Amino acid sequence: MTTPISITDPADPRLDDVRDLNSSDRRPDLPGGKGLVIAEGKLVVPRLAASRFPVR
Repeated sequence: MTTPISITDPADPRLDDVRDLNSSDRRPDLPGGKGLVIAEGKLVVPRLAASRFPVR
C-alpha cells in the first residue's frame, strides 16, 4: 500500500510528468509519442507491468 502525499501547489515539481498529460500525441504507443500514460486498476496495472513499456 502506498502512502498519500499532500500537494498544495500545482507547480510542485513532483507533478511535472503528469501536469499537462492530456493529449494523445504524447502516448508512447503512437508514432512519435514520447509521453507517459497513467494506469490504474487491478487489471490494467499488471498488464502494463508485463508490457514492453517502462514503468515509473
